[in-house]
Amino acid sequence: VYGPFKSGKTNLAHTIAVTIQLPRKQGGLGSAVAYIDTENTFSKEKIKRIAKRFELDPKKVLSQIFHARIYSSDHQSQMIQKAETLCKTRNVRLIV
Repeated sequence: VYGPFKSGKTNLAHTIAVTIQLPRKQGGLGSAVAYIDTENTFSKEKIKRIAKRFELDPKKVLSQIFHARIYSSDHQSQMIQKAETLCKTRNVRLIV
């Protein structure tokens, strides 16, 4: 996702990280998320608010988001590889 400052990119990422956890019958995938945070914008409080809006348990939603704060390009490469492993072992179906 690309756009100017304050255009809603982070809000979109947070919303998708929550709604993918909805059951399939409600339009989600019932799956977990790997959130690779390159700009330090991940907010647990925002995730909790969005989860409540979709009538999901905020604690459970947060437990299904594997968040990694990135500090360098090497670290980013490592986390992308780790995200691939999470896809295979932890039901991750979305990498943000």
